[in-house]
Amino acid sequence: MIFSHSDLAKYKLINHRNVNKLIDVEFLHDLYNQVSLEVNPVRFRHVISNYKHGVYKAYAPLDEWNFLRKYVGQKFLMRDYDFLYELEKYIQKPKNNLETFIY
Repeated sequence: MIFSHSDLAKYKLINHRNVNKLIDVEFLHDLYNQVSLEVNPVRFRHVISNYKHGVYKAYAPLDEWNFLRKYVGQKFLMRDYDFLYELEKYIQKPKNNLETFIY
């Protein structure tokens, strides 16, 4: 979780949502620690979470965000066939796999 003295200038907001229950906050925060190539093939290594007044926010380090942005952008610009094929396959995949992963 984030502390009030953290320097958010070095971070990028990657998730912002209203959350009613603390268990949901814990679930969202824990998702960033999960690794499953089918659910989250690209993830940030150091996520900071903040929950205040019913709003959950997650932040990723700016350097990780910039690296990922450039990396994925290059894949699109260069029309990387393998990347685009795998991305399309993931988009078309039924999302009930996420429910299986969660439960």
